[in-house]
Amino acid sequence: MKLLSTLTLTASITSIHLQRDNSLLAAVCDDLVVRVIDIETKRVVRELAGARGQILDLVRPLSRSAMFHCTDR
Repeated sequence: MKLLSTLTLTASITSIHLQRDNSLLAAVCDDLVVRVIDIETKRVVRELAGARGQILDLVRPLSRSAMFHCTDR
């Protein structure tokens, strides 16, 4: 297996959710921010902040134009 590229984020990732049909990956980070990454361009396309507790799950599907809800408790 060969490493093709890397992306450095400002916080550690606690979970990921991949949406293959639109090439988006949601990275739930330990700073309570969900970062949506376009895996084709390898860029963060959106950062969703404001959770007041640990993010437990994401509502899918991800979309380039729509926001999505995080479940925190």
